[in-house]
Amino acid sequence: MIYQKRGETHFLQLKVGDEVMESLRSIARDEEIGAASITAIGAVSDPEIGYFNVSSKEYDRISLTGNFELVGLTGNIGWRDGEPLIHAHVVLGSPTGVHAGHLFRGTICVTGEFVITRHEGRLERRLDPEVNLPLWDLT
Repeated sequence: MIYQKRGETHFLQLKVGDEVMESLRSIARDEEIGAASITAIGAVSDPEIGYFNVSSKEYDRISLTGNFELVGLTGNIGWRDGEPLIHAHVVLGSPTGVHAGHLFRGTICVTGEFVITRHEGRLERRLDPEVNLPLWDLT
């Protein structure tokens, strides 16, 4: 993982073997990024994605095997219980089709180009018992 900071924006390049979510948590910790928006493109292998099941109030997870084009990632950085919480959704492409959902993990297999735009302050998340998810605390 290498990156450059330009103003309030971090340009992050992940290398082959870097795990996406851990790399994002690491830069959030190291650079003390309290709130940010994230976009990315690249390629990942063996990702795990999920879909929120409204009835069970839990994620249904799907592990994919192989290499996938990271057509797009959009997400944000917030904090919960003193740790960065990355919320990211992806669109993944392969010769057999397109997959999309919440990203739980993925390993870079070619490159990952991430743009992290820092926002003022710190965005905290609190568990919303109605939906059983840590949502933004905007109070």
